[in-house]
Amino acid sequence: IYNLAVTADGRLVATNRREQSASIFDIRTGTETARVPLPRKAAHGVVVSPDQRYAFVSVEGVAAEPGTVVMIDLATGRTIASVDVAPQAGGIDLWKVEPHR
Repeated sequence: IYNLAVTADGRLVATNRREQSASIFDIRTGTETARVPLPRKAAHGVVVSPDQRYAFVSVEGVAAEPGTVVMIDLATGRTIASVDVAPQAGGIDLWKVEPHR
């Protein structure tokens, strides 16, 4: 495990840097409920959206590869979107999140 975030309802989302994936765990039982493959090797940061529906994972690019931000639906444990970014996509955080209107 490289980096982690915890949801209000007791799920832990962790990046698996050496395994090119992210895991979702139920903290109460210690059970891994999902393992989400990531598009590149160097999984790094993770943050959970304020509504607790999504996790965003930053993945560093290696050599000439771009970095990637992956959006995971926490209800299904599946990737729903990704976008390439600058090569060294290290940590990640959300800023100024407002409710959908």
